[in-house]
Amino acid sequence: MFGQKRNVTKFYDPETGKFVGKEVVVTKKDGTKKQYKDRFGKSYDAKTKIVNPGLTQSGGAGKIRMEKGYFGSADKPKPNIKSFAPINRPERADDLKDPNVTKDEAGKPSIPTYQRVFDSMKTNAEGKKVNPRNNSTYNSIDEFIKESEAWWAGQAKLTDNINLTKQNQPYGREYGSSNKKKSGFKMRYQKK
Repeated sequence: MFGQKRNVTKFYDPETGKFVGKEVVVTKKDGTKKQYKDRFGKSYDAKTKIVNPGLTQSGGAGKIRMEKGYFGSADKPKPNIKSFAPINRPERADDLKDPNVTKDEAGKPSIPTYQRVFDSMKTNAEGKKVNPRNNSTYNSIDEFIKESEAWWAGQAKLTDNINLTKQNQPYGREYGSSNKKKSGFKMRYQKK
């Protein structure tokens, strides 16, 4: 430990800004680099670890080690970092801090329907609905849906997550119960 130099490079998702992993290079006192093994047993002079999305998504607990160069070099990070959890649209919208996201008591996110969003848009002088996010105008809900679906297709490609191409996909993360009733039983003592 003494006399070693530890160089840590952290990597973040360019879209969401979330921490996705790090690469650690340790130079020993004699000038050689410490060797590490990835999850496949291959030795490298850098320890590359990614964030573990959890037992249900990765199938294991603890650190997930990857091969050296998984993120690219420090000056050229990997352009698109894959999403490990097959999350759905409400979860992606929540990750992006979308103001339309609502959550239930358990923290499970949801997003409004296309019809509800379209109905809430203001109408301009020409009688077209105006999207407050990008100032696009629509004659009908079909135009709005087409533009929205194209945006979701782009998100699916960016995150390499096919669940984002379709509505009503299952949630990819674990949430607590929204039922506030306590389960279990009470011990009853009888006096003798």
